[in-house]
Amino acid sequence: MNDALTEFGKLYIEQVRDNSIFWLENTITGKMKAPADQELFKRINTLPKEHIDILKEIAYNAVDQALHYMLFMFEQSDEWKIANPSKDIESISDISDGLCGELYSSDGWIEQFSEYPSSKD
Repeated sequence: MNDALTEFGKLYIEQVRDNSIFWLENTITGKMKAPADQELFKRINTLPKEHIDILKEIAYNAVDQALHYMLFMFEQSDEWKIANPSKDIESISDISDGLCGELYSSDGWIEQFSEYPSSKD
């Protein structure tokens, strides 16, 4: 795998996926201190554990779907690109054989770089 592609994938997973799921997990457990997050915690805390587990499953899927479709958008667009001029990359899509597919599989970005399990497990 291209080093720049791996570097992008690691950053994408850590900064976008893991930060989103970190917020979710810490809101559900009441660790987030913002008033809006504490209000969500109070509402979530009234649900049975099975419902919270379903909520988490849906949220993990939603995060992974959003990541997938964002990459797909850049992969399909002729107008918008993820570029890194300092590495002479005009479009990250050009160095991947399927940008949104980089997320999945046993050696995909989620498996390699995320602190949290894939929604596809």
